[in-house]
Amino acid sequence: MTNTITAAKIKRTWFLTAGAYVLPGRFKTEAAALEALAAKPGFYSYWAGSIGASVANSTPKVVQA
Repeated sequence: MTNTITAAKIKRTWFLTAGAYVLPGRFKTEAAALEALAAKPGFYSYWAGSIGASVANSTPKVVQA
């Protein structure tokens, strides 16, 4: 499962996100975030496909014990 990586502003800081998952790194501007994505696309693609991103973007399931 691949997630689309986008820049999102959370409070006063820009982050790269994959769905609901916030990828590592903080940026002062949207342009800086997108430049970092262009400079290291493999790094951010790896984290976007990680198990943490998959769990954060999946629908919760209630398991009755």
